[in-house]
Formats: sequence, structure tokens, C-alpha cells
Amino acid sequence: RVIAVAATTGTAIGGGIAHIAQGGKGYVTVNSGEVYAYNFGAPYAETLASGERFTMINSFGGAEFIPGTAIGGGSSVKSTGNLGEVVINGGYVYAESLGGAGIGGGNTVQNNGGDATIKINVGEVHSISTHTTLDTIIDARGNSVTTVVESGAGIGGGFSEKTNGGKGNVTITGGKVTANGIGGGNTINGVGGDANVTISGGTTKANTIGGGFSSTQGFANGKVTVTGGCIDTEMAAIPTDGKGNMVFMTRVSLYKDSIVQKWSIIIQEK
Repeated sequence: RVIAVAATTGTAIGGGIAHIAQGGKGYVTVNSGEVYAYNFGAPYAETLASGERFTMINSFGGAEFIPGTAIGGGSSVKSTGNLGEVVINGGYVYAESLGGAGIGGGNTVQNNGGDATIKINVGEVHSISTHTTLDTIIDARGNSVTTVVESGAGIGGGFSEKTNGGKGNVTITGGKVTANGIGGGNTINGVGGDANVTISGGTTKANTIGGGFSSTQGFANGKVTVTGGCIDTEMAAIPTDGKGNMVFMTRVSLYKDSIVQKWSIIIQEK
């Protein structure tokens, strides 16, 4: 059993810490056992000329918060989040990040989220990105501000506050997968990350599958290919079988932009 807990721009398992440069690339393979990984991120502070530590304030009036990925690529304040490559061949994996990707690319404040290549072949995987509101002390005098931390992708590209979410390339061939989102990374002010998600087996349950979400521009592009498995989710596009044919699904909702739309899908069962 492995239990890893972090509150940093680095990962609980994967790439290392950074503020100005990129965090480390993360190459992680899980073959068996139990893995629990948590990353609670951290406010970004700098040292003034007086020697006093001061937490940086963002454009929303809150503390500058750096989400950290639980399993995958390292994060950064000023540089692009780094690549996260994760392969799961068995076992039980639980990953949780406050504001960043649970399993995937590194996150960032001022640049693009990191890309991710995730392959889940078998096993049980639960990966979530959470959101919250924090009261953050910003200086030695005890002054504080309220900080809103948005959520990222459960499995996929890294989160960005000011620019674009990372790209998510996710392949699921088996196992049991639960996530709040699978695909591209989320963002506040930029464009959500593109996604290429392929599902050929297993059981997958997610709030959304497809392109990352932007608070200002809605959902990004997402390509979803389904050739097998059981899926319970909302999607950005009608899934295909990789040959241009629409896939029969017993339960699916499709989202477009920032509004969830219930589409009436009439597809002949094969």
C-alpha cells in the first residue's frame, strides 16, 4: 500500500516542484496494490526586499493559488505545467487534487496547463479534482483574503488560471473508472484543453468526458471514440466507433458550450 500526501506545486506521485521554471515530468506506472495520492496545492508567496513573505494576489482579489496534481506532471506558477504519463495495469488507485488534475498533466497560474497521456487497462481507479473557498493569511500582520479554488479534470490535462488547459489523451481498455471529468484540462480565463478519449472496455462513470471547461468560454473540442465498455456520463460530441459510425448507447447526455443540453439520440442498435 502506498499513501502519498502533498501540498505543493510538485506532485504527490510524479514530477517535482517548481515556481518560475517548469515542474518535472511525471512517468508513473501502477501494476498492483493500493495507491492513495492527495495534493492540496499551496498559495504562492514571494519574499519582499524587506524580507517579509507576502502571498501574491490574483486578478479576482484572492490569494494566488497553485494547484498540484496528485499523480502525474509537476506544476508551476509562471511556466507551462509539465507532461503527465500514467499507466495503470491493475490494483486500486485513488487520486485527489484541490484545483488541479487528479491524474494527469501539471497545472499553472500564468501559462498553459500540462498535457497528459493516460492509459487505464485494468484495475479500479477513482480520481477527482475538488473546489473550495479558503480564507488565506497573506502577510505577517495577519491580513487575509478570500480565495476561490476552482476544480480541474479528474483524469486528463492540467489546469490553468489565466491561459489554456492542457490536452488530455486518455485510453480506457478495462477496469472500473470513476472521475469528475475525463479529457482536457480546465481553465478560468483561457480555452479548455482539447481531448482525445478512447474507451474500448471496462466501466466508466464521469460527470463529463471530452474537452476541458473554461469559466469564460465553455467547453473545448473533444473527440470521443467508443468501441466497448459501459459508460455513464455527459459528452461533448456524439461518440463514434473510430470508423465514423455513431455508437448505440442506452444512456448519454451531450453538452455544448456552458449549457448542458439533453439531445434526443436515435441510433440503431447493432
